Amino acid sequence: MGNFGDRRINAYTLGKGNFRGWLRDVRTGGPIAIDGLWALRVGNGGGAPTGGDPNAVYFTAGINGEQDGLFGTITNAGG
Repeated sequence: MGNFGDRRINAYTLGKGNFRGWLRDVRTGGPIAIDGLWALRVGNGGGAPTGGDPNAVYFTAGINGEQDGLFGTITNAGG
């Protein structure tokens, strides 16, 4: 998965895959947009090194025109 177009992270329902909207920044209310977005993965709660927090979305991106790599997490800071 990648999104080199509008860089937004789309959300869909389980099962039927109906579009629900974008993941949004709680500070601005606008959609989260990550330059050069390569991949997303939700943590599965397993142990290190492959588990990750089940309340986090992990992402990788090729920033600076794919000259550099970025690994990060998105969490619900609003609770």
